Amino acid sequence: MFRKINRSENYVIIPLDLYNLLKMIVLKDINELHDKIIVSTAKYLNVSLITKDTFLQNLTHIKTVW
Repeated sequence: MFRKINRSENYVIIPLDLYNLLKMIVLKDINELHDKIIVSTAKYLNVSLITKDTFLQNLTHIKTVW
């Protein structure tokens, strides 16, 4: 499955690097680690986040679409 995703043009694997880790630290209003990873990655890529999660939709520092 990983190989299929890796070869796909529809998916891009973004490393969890120092930039994203530092962005996660300042996201004090987000308690869940996985949400911090998702939001910091969306900010890094400068993209809107597609989600039906109302908590993420209510964040003011990221654009969401649903």
